[in-house]
Amino acid sequence: MNISGAHQVAVESYTSDDETGFQKKKVVEMMIHAWSGYKNYSWGENELRPVSKSFNKREIFGGREMPATIVDAADTLFIMGLKEEYEEARDYIKKNFDMSKATGTLSVFETNIRFLGGLLSLYALTKEEFYM
Repeated sequence: MNISGAHQVAVESYTSDDETGFQKKKVVEMMIHAWSGYKNYSWGENELRPVSKSFNKREIFGGREMPATIVDAADTLFIMGLKEEYEEARDYIKKNFDMSKATGTLSVFETNIRFLGGLLSLYALTKEEFYM
């Protein structure tokens, strides 16, 4: 297809299948590392502060234990095939996630991208009704 004024770009594969497999494995390892840090130091809290190995209860998440990271990461765990980690996240969400726990200000932006986006993508991937 020729588009007037557009640059022609050749599509080439820059990695071999072996390199791609290695890269995929490294991405999964990085996810497991990040998830393990979150679980060890801030499970159920909004976010991990990795340097201080503590958690963040920023007001934009309602100022309480609102598991933003769990809801936000669960779809990635599912897509990556990390079944045990996904099921742990799913079970936590099902048992503990409750927007009415928020006692402070919730950021509309963060609520949409983290909670609404996470829950909608989880429903789209799994069809589990409780995500709705």
